Amino acid sequence: MTAVAAITIFYPPSDPDGFGQWVIKYLASARRSAGHLSARESIRPTAQWDWAVEVSFTNANFLEGRLDSAQRKSILSEGEADGRWRRSADLVLHRDQPPPAGVRWHRVPPGEEAEFIAAQSNLTRTGSALRGYEGAALFPADSSGRWLSVLRFHTPDQLTAWLSARDR
Repeated sequence: MTAVAAITIFYPPSDPDGFGQWVIKYLASARRSAGHLSARESIRPTAQWDWAVEVSFTNANFLEGRLDSAQRKSILSEGEADGRWRRSADLVLHRDQPPPAGVRWHRVPPGEEAEFIAAQSNLTRTGSALRGYEGAALFPADSSGRWLSVLRFHTPDQLTAWLSARDR
């Protein structure tokens, strides 16, 4: 299980292929950092999904070192020069703390990935019609087999309303 991770969400790029090449560089840089466990890009089965990356490290010190590193800042600056802007502050997840509301880990049985993605897409489409909806990201299985979904609303109350909605 990941000790600590950071999710970075970006605005949709004007050049998806260029973004993809830049993300390869971003993730490769994270993989060379001390304490690295994993690095992955979100999937976007439909246009409603956020463009995001997740990096995980063995402990908070290694993660903070990565987030504050000159190397990461340089890669982010390079991305910004090409229009790859972060949409929000990094979302940090700790193993010994419950995940923030709207962040869920999922176990998906082998062979059922397409059904899972379709179900998540339907949930996101429904949520996107609600007040305060900001976006959603979906990450493929990590080395432990867990998928990760992130649903963002302006306020905790709006997220709570969505989580308790009958349409969900």
